[in-house]
Amino acid sequence: MGHEVHMFELAPAAVQCARTLQASSDIPPIHSIDIADARNIDRADESADLVLLMGPSIICPKRRNGSLHCAKL
Repeated sequence: MGHEVHMFELAPAAVQCARTLQASSDIPPIHSIDIADARNIDRADESADLVLLMGPSIICPKRRNGSLHCAKL
């Protein structure tokens, strides 16, 4: 459909699975499949038209004492 799709995933096993499927199936092409943490993706700001976040979304802001406080969205 003319879209350039990039996949970023934290779990190495999921990345390997996606790469295997990409190489052996007739799934739509994925431009890149990389291990990445959603908090630090090596892409320029505003370089995507759409982002799909699938799975739990957790925010862990630092408290004044330096500890983390995590909460699911």
